[in-house]
Amino acid sequence: MDEVSLSGFLEILKAYRYSVGSEERFQRGVEQALRDHGIVFLREHQLGSPYGRIDFYVPDVKVGIELKVKGSPSQVLRQLHRYAYCPDISALILLTSRTRLAFSPMQVNGRPLVSVPVWEGQL
Repeated sequence: MDEVSLSGFLEILKAYRYSVGSEERFQRGVEQALRDHGIVFLREHQLGSPYGRIDFYVPDVKVGIELKVKGSPSQVLRQLHRYAYCPDISALILLTSRTRLAFSPMQVNGRPLVSVPVWEGQL
Protein backbone atom coordinates (compact mmCIF):
# COMPACT_ATOMS: atom_id res chain seq x y z
CA MET A 1 0.00 0.00 0.00
CA ASP A 2 1.41 3.38 -0.86
CA GLU A 3 1.68 6.21 1.66
CA VAL A 4 -0.97 8.36 -0.04
CA SER A 5 -3.61 5.66 0.30
CA LEU A 6 -2.68 4.92 3.89
CA SER A 7 -2.62 8.62 4.77
CA GLY A 8 -6.03 9.00 3.15
CA PHE A 9 -7.44 6.34 5.47
CA LEU A 10 -5.84 8.05 8.42
CA GLU A 11 -7.38 11.41 7.53
CA ILE A 12 -10.84 9.85 7.19
CA LEU A 13 -10.55 8.10 10.53
CA LYS A 14 -9.17 11.17 12.33
CA ALA A 15 -11.98 13.39 11.03
CA TYR A 16 -14.68 11.63 13.07
CA ARG A 17 -15.64 11.79 16.73
CA TYR A 18 -16.14 8.39 18.31
CA SER A 19 -17.90 7.17 21.41
CA VAL A 20 -15.15 5.13 23.03
CA GLY A 21 -16.97 4.05 26.19
CA SER A 22 -17.31 0.56 24.75
CA GLU A 23 -15.68 -1.23 21.87
CA GLU A 24 -19.11 -1.91 20.32
CA ARG A 25 -19.99 1.80 20.13
CA PHE A 26 -16.49 2.57 18.94
CA GLN A 27 -16.91 0.00 16.14
CA ARG A 28 -20.26 1.47 15.11
CA GLY A 29 -18.62 4.89 14.77
CA VAL A 30 -15.80 3.54 12.62
CA GLU A 31 -18.29 1.60 10.53
CA GLN A 32 -20.22 4.85 9.91
CA ALA A 33 -17.04 6.72 8.93
CA LEU A 34 -16.11 4.03 6.41
CA ARG A 35 -19.66 3.88 5.00
CA ASP A 36 -19.83 7.68 4.68
CA HIS A 37 -16.78 7.53 2.42
CA GLY A 38 -17.97 4.56 0.37
CA ILE A 39 -15.21 2.28 1.64
CA VAL A 40 -15.98 -1.41 1.27
CA PHE A 41 -15.05 -3.27 4.46
CA LEU A 42 -15.63 -6.47 6.39
CA ARG A 43 -16.38 -6.15 10.10
CA GLU A 44 -15.02 -8.69 12.60
CA HIS A 45 -13.18 -10.38 9.74
CA GLN A 46 -11.61 -13.77 10.41
CA LEU A 47 -8.15 -13.73 8.87
CA GLY A 48 -7.83 -17.45 9.47
CA SER A 49 -5.93 -19.59 11.89
CA PRO A 50 -3.47 -18.69 13.39
CA TYR A 51 -3.95 -14.98 12.64
CA GLY A 52 -7.25 -14.31 14.38
CA ARG A 53 -10.11 -11.89 13.85
CA ILE A 54 -9.53 -8.21 13.11
CA ASP A 55 -12.14 -5.53 13.79
CA PHE A 56 -12.22 -4.20 10.21
CA TYR A 57 -10.68 -5.39 6.99
CA VAL A 58 -10.63 -3.35 3.77
CA PRO A 59 -10.13 -6.01 1.10
CA ASP A 60 -9.57 -3.66 -1.85
CA VAL A 61 -6.31 -2.41 -0.32
CA LYS A 62 -5.65 -5.19 2.23
CA VAL A 63 -5.69 -2.87 5.24
CA GLY A 64 -6.61 -4.15 8.68
CA ILE A 65 -8.07 -1.76 11.26
CA GLU A 66 -7.99 -2.71 14.94
CA LEU A 67 -9.73 -0.73 17.70
CA LYS A 68 -8.55 -0.71 21.29
CA VAL A 69 -10.08 0.84 24.37
CA LYS A 70 -8.16 -1.33 26.84
CA GLY A 71 -5.23 -3.72 27.06
CA SER A 72 -1.54 -3.44 27.71
CA PRO A 73 0.90 -2.31 25.02
CA SER A 74 2.53 -5.75 24.95
CA GLN A 75 -0.84 -7.53 24.53
CA VAL A 76 -1.87 -5.21 21.71
CA LEU A 77 1.48 -5.53 19.91
CA ARG A 78 1.30 -9.34 20.11
CA GLN A 79 -2.16 -9.23 18.54
CA LEU A 80 -1.04 -6.85 15.78
CA HIS A 81 2.04 -9.00 15.17
CA ARG A 82 -0.24 -12.01 14.51
CA TYR A 83 -2.29 -10.00 12.03
CA ALA A 84 0.85 -8.78 10.25
CA TYR A 85 1.83 -12.37 9.44
CA CYS A 86 -1.37 -12.83 7.43
CA PRO A 87 -0.65 -12.64 3.68
CA ASP A 88 -3.96 -10.77 3.23
CA ILE A 89 -2.68 -7.79 5.26
CA SER A 90 -0.53 -5.10 3.63
CA ALA A 91 -0.86 -2.46 6.38
CA LEU A 92 -2.39 -2.09 9.84
CA ILE A 93 -4.11 0.84 11.48
CA LEU A 94 -4.65 0.90 15.24
CA LEU A 95 -7.35 3.26 16.50
CA THR A 96 -7.16 3.80 20.23
CA SER A 97 -8.47 6.02 22.97
CA ARG A 98 -5.55 5.11 25.24
CA THR A 99 -2.44 7.28 25.24
CA ARG A 100 -0.16 4.37 26.11
CA LEU A 101 -1.40 2.38 23.10
CA ALA A 102 -0.65 5.12 20.57
CA PHE A 103 2.54 3.64 19.15
CA SER A 104 4.80 5.64 16.90
CA PRO A 105 4.60 4.59 13.26
CA MET A 106 6.47 1.36 12.87
CA GLN A 107 6.76 -1.79 10.83
CA VAL A 108 5.43 -5.13 12.05
CA ASN A 109 6.62 -8.10 10.02
CA GLY A 110 7.45 -5.72 7.18
CA ARG A 111 4.00 -4.11 7.14
CA PRO A 112 3.29 -0.50 8.13
CA LEU A 113 1.55 -0.04 11.48
CA VAL A 114 0.12 3.39 12.19
CA SER A 115 -1.70 4.37 15.37
CA VAL A 116 -4.54 6.87 15.28
CA PRO A 117 -5.12 8.40 18.71
CA VAL A 118 -8.81 9.20 18.49
CA TRP A 119 -8.69 11.71 21.33
CA GLU A 120 -7.12 14.17 18.85
CA GLY A 121 -10.46 14.31 17.05
CA GLN A 122 -12.30 14.84 20.34
CA LEU A 123 -10.62 18.19 21.05
